[in-house]
Amino acid sequence: MTDPQTLFMMTAKICHDLSAPLGAMGMGLESVTDGDSDTIGFVYDSYSTLEFKLNFYRTLMTPGDNGPAASEFVNILNKYAKSKNITIHWQNLDDDTFKNSTSRLLMGFTYIMMEPLIRGGDCYVTAVDNNKLTITSKGPVCPIREEYKNTLNTAHADQHEVNTRNIMPAFLIMLANNAGYTTHFKAGDGSIQIILSKE
Repeated sequence: MTDPQTLFMMTAKICHDLSAPLGAMGMGLESVTDGDSDTIGFVYDSYSTLEFKLNFYRTLMTPGDNGPAASEFVNILNKYAKSKNITIHWQNLDDDTFKNSTSRLLMGFTYIMMEPLIRGGDCYVTAVDNNKLTITSKGPVCPIREEYKNTLNTAHADQHEVNTRNIMPAFLIMLANNAGYTTHFKAGDGSIQIILSKE
């Protein structure tokens, strides 16, 4: 996958993710009445989703080799997790963990590992050592598409198989490869895990 193709697909992914909450907001605003608290709540939830995704992608795509500041992306993800009844446990992470684009990888992979937790749960982001990171989500996990799982276990994403549904893991796999990491994804009963490791 070449850089221009990655950027085009990433742009498509951003538009895809933003279109649903925007559409919901539009429908909600058309039907708001003074006493319609359910509709107002629906519109507010859609707005909150939109606000998070804008902040998420803006931060994820921060220019520079080191990626976003740890404090910034940790705050964004913690706020999002709280809204989904998810607790993120940041374990054994220090300043060295966030060098050489690792912060961008942790931000992206933590987000996609929280997405399947449909009714809350816990997400453990752990620096095992200087060469190994794990992100483990535990709780009610919705089914994950096979193509999504396959992409997370791929050494190099095939550009012919990348689409708006799997561009996020493909993009992160490319970043991981560039930073010298390999990835391994596994799913169990009530948990999913991705391992990033360097030789």
